[in-house]
Formats: sequence, structure tokens, C-alpha cells
Amino acid sequence: MKKIIFIFYLLSFSWGLDAQVSFSDASSWLLDDDFNTFQALGVADLNGDGLDDILRFGLDSLGTKVMYIEYQEMNGSFSSYSCSTCIPILDDVWGVCVGDVDNNGINDILFGGYYYGLRLMKANLDEPSFTQSSYFPNVFLQGVNFVDINNDGFLDLFACHDEGFNATFQNDGNGAFVQNFGLFFTNPSAGNYGSVWSDYDNDGDVDLHLSKCKIGNNDPTSAERLNRMYQNNNASATDVSLAAGVLDGEQSWSADFGDVDNDGDMDLFVLNHTGSNRLYEQAGSPAFQSSNEEKRPLRSKLKQKRLGASTGVFIDMIQGSGLEASGVGDWQSIFADFNNDGFLDLLVTGVHTALYLNDGDKTFTEVPNFGTNFPFQNFALGDLNHDGFIDILGSYSSFNAASTLNDKLLINNGNGNNFIGFTLEGTSSNRSGVGAKLALYGAWGVQVREVRSGVSYGIQNSLNQHFGLGAATSVDSLVVVWPSGIVQSITANLAINTYLEIVENEMLPLDLLSFEAKKEGKSAVAITWSAIHDGDNAYFTVEHSPNGIDFEVLGTIDDGGGEQEIASYVFYDNQPNLGVNYYRLAIIDLSGETAYSETQVVRFDEEIAINLFPNPIFQGEDLQMSLSSLRNDTFYTASYEVLDAKGSRILLGAQDISISNNLLIINTKSLLPGLYVGRFFLEDNTFYTSKFLVIE
Repeated sequence: MKKIIFIFYLLSFSWGLDAQVSFSDASSWLLDDDFNTFQALGVADLNGDGLDDILRFGLDSLGTKVMYIEYQEMNGSFSSYSCSTCIPILDDVWGVCVGDVDNNGINDILFGGYYYGLRLMKANLDEPSFTQSSYFPNVFLQGVNFVDINNDGFLDLFACHDEGFNATFQNDGNGAFVQNFGLFFTNPSAGNYGSVWSDYDNDGDVDLHLSKCKIGNNDPTSAERLNRMYQNNNASATDVSLAAGVLDGEQSWSADFGDVDNDGDMDLFVLNHTGSNRLYEQAGSPAFQSSNEEKRPLRSKLKQKRLGASTGVFIDMIQGSGLEASGVGDWQSIFADFNNDGFLDLLVTGVHTALYLNDGDKTFTEVPNFGTNFPFQNFALGDLNHDGFIDILGSYSSFNAASTLNDKLLINNGNGNNFIGFTLEGTSSNRSGVGAKLALYGAWGVQVREVRSGVSYGIQNSLNQHFGLGAATSVDSLVVVWPSGIVQSITANLAINTYLEIVENEMLPLDLLSFEAKKEGKSAVAITWSAIHDGDNAYFTVEHSPNGIDFEVLGTIDDGGGEQEIASYVFYDNQPNLGVNYYRLAIIDLSGETAYSETQVVRFDEEIAINLFPNPIFQGEDLQMSLSSLRNDTFYTASYEVLDAKGSRILLGAQDISISNNLLIINTKSLLPGLYVGRFFLEDNTFYTSKFLVIE
């Protein structure tokens, strides 16, 4: 797996769409295809090799209750592990989540069911093997999550209780849990079904949406039925359900956050039983408005909240979306880009199964016959042949019994669209990167994803983060906002059609308060920065690159600051390149160790203008067409054309030109009196236009 380091490189791309999606039944790939699962199932990397594996709980071909893992191998095959002592002999499994609770590099598993405790399976380094422990036996488990509630770098535990208070446990730093968050996030009523954690308000910690349902309760105003939104306040909670606009009593079983319209903030789908589903758009300014706004320097040691403002207010836009129908009898719902066109689609299952493709305009179109061909009730998502398209592990279990039909593995047949995928490794944050937010920039604007452990109604999807790119052949940049507060901007080595590993950057050896590179007049760049010193810094170097990869030192500056002093600096590059310039700051401490700031990009565009003369011109005279440019030594292969007032092409030609030989002579004898447009086209498909008038 390729690791990405902390540098910038700006790439070019094209953009297009291919909306086709289809699946093939590859159930024979399953090593035990005669397997009847319980409610909970998952797809996740369970041995640290970056490949999505299969996790199932249920009855094997001999009728034995087992936890069963099928590990995806590099050669495309699978190997298996089973545990027949993990599940209490009389009980089912209702919810599961996966994450590295002890930060040892291998993901652990937690599951539970009807009042037999939350079973924690801690992966040992000599995998595949697990050490089992149990917590909180008095819970009827529904949805369950690993989540770093207090951003201390360790995954905590949240469990939905169908018949009482939810359970919230804090990680003690060693992978064990203590019930230490009091009643925060617990919700003082029954009917807690689905839990989804998302930093929807972009304040640096994850918030909680609870889907509420109570069978037999016919009062839509009952606390057992009203969905809840809890805003995280550094491990305490504020109920903002009403203010956020998501207080809904229509018997909801699951929900999912996703950026439906690629505007940079999280929207919300809620699956309802007794009324219309909800598709909530988050109102207000997008969280990630442009890549340039996110390419600001990292301030180390101090947690920062660097995302754009988010209103945290949701407006229901379900009408006309194509998702209006009530999900009576349905319980699973997840956003994912199944056709790699760059927009999140929606899969809903239960009594009904439907796959809705995002049309790109806040509407969805159902894939014909998908539910007829694959009428499964539960599912988990991931890339189970590592080809960059999302596959589906489906089962036919009801919400309270094992399936009577064998599970299905649906392999996405793919199409011509491209993708890029990421696996995160936290250092200051939890090792699994749960809670991290990724923003991918390109021709589409921005796509946003979040790493979540435990989703929808008691299932686990891949922790790898997947982005469809359509026909784009490159991306501009990736911004990762880690739970620790570190913001990591990457533009280098973002190769498409591959999965890349992003390792969280360690802190810089000082508090870098600012770092900025800006144009100074027409021919210089001013590089400025300020820092709080910790007394262990030696000097800075300002580095420049023409491509974001190959940097050279422009100059060295002693730090000159005392401990805890704030100092400011300025450096000038008086000979920047025409085109794109990349600048970064290296901080070298007394021991010789080096750390780098984020990279700043400054562009000096060529100043090209088209000149047509004489203008007006008498019919039959020679029109002289030329370009002016700052790039005196550059030659172009330029084509030109003349259009009439209706836009019809009258003349067309081509010629090699430079600033010293850039004159085109066009005879106007064939042009009738009137207004015309002259255009120069350069090799990079840019063009320059000017009007001229032909007179008698």
C-alpha cells in the first residue's frame, strides 16, 4: 500500500459522467455460502492489509452459531476464521461495529444482542486470533458505534438500547471501557434503533443522530418515537433536535449523513415507517467552499477548528427527490457512490429493496428491477475485489431472526468511471481514523466523506473512504481533518484508480500560527509566517518547487525567537516562475530534525491579449492579428478563426507564432461589411477573442 506524505502537487483533469451500474452474483466466492446470518454483518479490514474483509454472525452449514471472518487476500482469494464460542448459544447478534480500540494496528470487533452483553473481540497481533471480554449485559442492543467522543485519541463506545437508556463508555487508553460519560447522549427513553455520528456542524467533534422507533406506540409526539440530534460539547451533549429541524416522530429505523449535493456540508437521510422519508439538506454556507481556503498552514499543539461555518439547520427537501415513499418494513439505508460518477447514491433494504442513483441535482432515480433481482433485507458495503467499485454483501435475515436463505455477494460490474480511495492511519488521533473528515477537490468542486464505525441499523461498512471521479483523470487536492484537530492538505501523488494510505502528520516542533505566500506586485512573491517558539528551534528554510514535488531552498532564516515568544517573518521570491509556484516552510530544530508546513500555491498567469488592426478595416485590406505575451521565448502552435455576427465560422487557419513572430495576415476580401469576431487558439485549448468591424 502506498503511503502519502505531507507535500503538494497540483494535477490537471477532465470531468464526465457514466451513470451505468450493475452487479453480478458472486456468492460462490464465499467460502461458506451455505450460511444464514443474523441481523448484524459487516465489511471491514480485519487484519491490517488494507483490503476489505467479510464479517458475519449466524448459523454455518452444520447449524452452529459462529462469528465467521473471510479475509480478502492480495491474489483475489479468501481465507477464513471462525469462532464457535463467541456467541451465546441461545442468542442472536443485532449490532456490530469495528475499530482499533487499543491502537495496535489491527481492528477489533464489538457485537451484541438481546441482553447478553456487549462482546468485545480484541484482535491479537498473532492474528487471526482474538481476546474476548464483555460489557453492560443489561442492554437490548440495536445500533452500536466505536467513536472518539472526547477526541483523546482512543475509541469510545456507544450502544443503542431498545428498552431503556443508551450505554456510553469511555476508553481507558488501554482498549478497555468504563461507563464514564454519565447520561450524556443516553436519551432518557426507549426505542433507540439507529445511531450515526457526524461532525455535521464542523466544530471539531462528532455529533449524534438517533433514529427512534417503538413498535406499538401510536403517538408521534412520544419521546420513544421522536428522533434526536445531540450536539457534542467536548464529551457533554446538548439536545438540538428542534433547533436543527430534525425532530421527527415517524418511526425511524435508520439514517445516514452524506453530502448529497457536493456543496461541502453534511445532509441527512432518514428512513421512516409511518410517514414519508426525510431528505434533509443542511442550510447555509458550505463547509468547504474552495480548496484554496483549506490550504492554510497547520497550527500545531493547539487544537484548531478550521472548517467553514455550518448552520447546523436542516430543511426537508424530500418532495420531488424521488425518495419520498415511506419505508414501511425497511430498516437499512446507506449513502455510497455505486457508479463512481462523483455523487452519493442511496441503498435501502428491508421488506423492500431499492437502489437510487443520484442525478446530481438533489433528485434520485431508482435502478429498475434491482429489488426484484436482489430482494435481501440486510447488507454491508465495501470493495471486495479491490477494483474501486463498491460491492454489496447481502443477507435475508429479518430484524429478529436468522435468515432462512443463503447470503449474497454482489460484485459491482463497474463502468468507465474512475475512482480514488483512502485508508487512514491515525497517530495523534485513534489509529482507525474514525471521526476524520475528508474533502476531495476537483472539477466537481468538493466531495466530503467521514470515517464511521457502526452505521445505519447495526451494521458495519468499510472504513476505507471511496470517491467516484466520473471521467476525471486526476484530482486537485485532498484535505483531511483529523479528530486531533490536525488538518492535512495533500496534492502530491494522488494517483487515481488506486487506494492510498494517509498517515496523520505528527505535530510541528513549534506553534506555527500562520504561513502564507502571496503575489507582491507583478513579479514577486511575499512569503510570511509567524510562530510561538518553544525554545528548541534553530532556523527556517523557505523552499520552492515548480511541480509540488521537487523542492529547492530559496533561503535560510534564523528563528531569532525566545521561548513562548511570538515572532513574525517575511521572505521575498523575486524570480517566481511563470505559471504555478509551490512554497513550503521547513522548520529545523536544534537536534537537526525537520518538519514542514503545508504548501502554498501562487500562480503567475501569462498576460496574453489579442490585437486586431486596423480596426475598423476597409473591405479587402489585410487584417493583422497578433498576440502579446510575457513569455518572450515561447513558441505556440496557434490556430485562428473568424466568425460572423451569427457565430458562423468564415475563415480558419493555423501558424507557429512567438512574441517576436506572432503576426497573422488575413485578407478581408471575402468578408462582407459588418461585425466579426477574431479568435486565437493555443495548444492548451485556451483562446483569446476580439471583435473587429469591416466597412466599405
